[in-house]
Amino acid sequence: MVIKVCIIGGTGLEKMDIMTNTTLLKFNTPYGEPSCSFIQGNVDGITVVIVSRHGENHQFSPSDINYRANIWGVKELKCDVIIASAACGSLQEAIAPGHMVVVDDFIDRTTKRQQTFYDGKENHSEGVCHIPMYPAFNEKLRKLLIQSCEELEMPVHKSGTIVCIEGPRFSSRSESLLYRQWGGDVINMTVVPEVVLAKELGIPYAVLALVTDYDCWREAESHVSVEMKYNGKQGSEFLGIPFAKPPIKKLRFRPPQPYETSKYGKTFKAFKQANSCAAEIYESNFTGYSFWNPTNEISEDCLQLNMWVPKKTHPKGSCVLIYIYGGAFFSGSASLDVYNGSILAITSRCIVVNLNYRLGALGFAHLIGKGEIPGNMGLLDQQMGMKWVYNNIKYFGGNNKLITIFGESAGSVSVTSHLYAKGSFPYFNGIIANSGTIHNVWGRFSSKKMHSNTIAFAQRLDCYNETFKDPQKILECLQEVNIYELNKAGAEVQANASYVFEFCFSPIEYDLLFFKGNVSEKIKKNDMKKDVYIFIGKASDEFTYFMPYYFYEEKYNCSYDESLPSKHDKNKCNINENNYKKMVDKVSKDLKFPKGLTDLWKKKYLSKSKFESYRYLASRFLAEVYFDCDIYDWIKKINPIIKKKIYFYEFRVVSSANPWPKWMGAMHGYELEFEFGLPYRNPRLYQKKSLILEKKFSTYFMNLMGRFAEKGNPDNKWKPFTIKNSTSNILKLQQSYDTISYNKGIYTETCKLLQPYLSRIMG
Repeated sequence: MVIKVCIIGGTGLEKMDIMTNTTLLKFNTPYGEPSCSFIQGNVDGITVVIVSRHGENHQFSPSDINYRANIWGVKELKCDVIIASAACGSLQEAIAPGHMVVVDDFIDRTTKRQQTFYDGKENHSEGVCHIPMYPAFNEKLRKLLIQSCEELEMPVHKSGTIVCIEGPRFSSRSESLLYRQWGGDVINMTVVPEVVLAKELGIPYAVLALVTDYDCWREAESHVSVEMKYNGKQGSEFLGIPFAKPPIKKLRFRPPQPYETSKYGKTFKAFKQANSCAAEIYESNFTGYSFWNPTNEISEDCLQLNMWVPKKTHPKGSCVLIYIYGGAFFSGSASLDVYNGSILAITSRCIVVNLNYRLGALGFAHLIGKGEIPGNMGLLDQQMGMKWVYNNIKYFGGNNKLITIFGESAGSVSVTSHLYAKGSFPYFNGIIANSGTIHNVWGRFSSKKMHSNTIAFAQRLDCYNETFKDPQKILECLQEVNIYELNKAGAEVQANASYVFEFCFSPIEYDLLFFKGNVSEKIKKNDMKKDVYIFIGKASDEFTYFMPYYFYEEKYNCSYDESLPSKHDKNKCNINENNYKKMVDKVSKDLKFPKGLTDLWKKKYLSKSKFESYRYLASRFLAEVYFDCDIYDWIKKINPIIKKKIYFYEFRVVSSANPWPKWMGAMHGYELEFEFGLPYRNPRLYQKKSLILEKKFSTYFMNLMGRFAEKGNPDNKWKPFTIKNSTSNILKLQQSYDTISYNKGIYTETCKLLQPYLSRIMG
């Protein structure tokens, strides 16, 4: 009997040189496109189909593989059996690197994958399927694999349980030890749901597991190194490098301390993503929110960085891009998938470094006293990380005279804060700031306000009462609190914030360690780093992302229901004139605008156009108040004294991967997927008809950043920012980037009227 064999494997499998008469098969399925074109050919007279599960250039992480399309495609090609290869880590001493394991059972630890063809959707398999999973793997195929290994004199284990984790991160040590106790023998990221889906379709399936290393339970063993590869270019990634002591126990709420390099001996194994800093996570099934949640280990021990290095570095040292994430100072992580710097590093030819810093109360609480909780610890964390990069980047092929720090939203506030902190001056020569500055009305708070928030925080944890009033006693009490309770209390304080865009734990204007003075006074006097290149930008629709968060109440009528499609009428924020006026009143009250000015503002916006919706008028009003006016005012103020060139852009691209309603436009934060090359790493998120253009735009954006970091000039065609003419040379950054055009209307008459009130500190 002649059979047709499918082999599913990882990157490189498609290069099997023992195949003859090969044909490339490209097709679609009811479940979407497979990972790549299948390769069909002959091996010793047997028809073989090759499937590279991660795609032709390893562009799909384990979570993003379209397993259903792959297995359905195998069925469509009438393959009789599936043999899968899987690179694994060993969980048992006896299963050594280089050994083969023909597994006979599995433990599923995945969380995000479609595991059935019977999902009730149109054109998919009908009904419900309860498939038995014992035995999970076909016994006849297993025996053949064992026999083949023995004939080739390969060390083979005839049975074993494989643990399949979600990835793309590796296990923590505690997880690895737990899987050993459960009876796991090897660990992998791709066997599930392949085995389940093959079973549903009745295709015999077996796995040959190649052990590449011991999993991290065995501390003495080196791990397999991680190599980046994209479009023929290569690089390396170094993950989880510590740059400061863990800020735990007596170091909680204290300034960061330099790391003791001797802890790891001569070699540090940089294979595990930097732990995400402890924070309260808002769980959601809606991608618009969950996209920004970390999926790796969360810990107080988080002062670590991730680094991506292109293989070919500049002879004099490559440019360096240090990313500082946003998230309102209470969320975010250097290890978010969207911030993976591999494609950016390879494309920009710069080394990309993502820094962690403490969030929420852990990073920004403050007590007025003798420096017990000094405030701005998160900014000091960033400064220490920047110092580590400056001192060590030469060992990775970088040039510490070509360091650009860049960030978005709260990350952009952080980046611009370093311009006013002399302790940071040596560590960078350029900034890229998207959607915010330290000058923005929400960018800094008074010490008194932060002290009040910290007392409210301590009260929730029984650390402020008749016994605990002394700042030192409060600190000692807070240092003993369980981290879960600490995060919960911080989230409760934030939930009670009374103002729009009030972040209860964020930078304070006056301190003795970071700003070493009052940053508001420094802004007035232009007391800042002047020998610096600046590349600043904003989204054209900065506030739409936040409108459902702050104006969900019935009186505003701008809620977002995650359970409904984004196109649903209830998610269109169909506000009327009364709703709009109440929004204006709320913001005016928060920021203490005079009544006459509030009334004038209402009339100005309502008279702009009879054809504009109130939703649009509200979004423009809110964007100007919380973003546009302050950004422009700051850059206009510093322009005369900055010694290097300033470039300014307005981001106008709407991604086809954006899950939010179309009315939200070019939203806050959604330039980041193009800056980090997400259309290349996860093309399945994007609409097929626009993917090529979005990839090209992403390449263009990444090249702008690389050129700016290296030369201080993103594009020779761009004019530097100036305040000497009506346009100010604010470039419209859009998909038709071949055409250079400039925005004329960012600093409106309304901004001029409100600037005296916006320049004050909120609250």
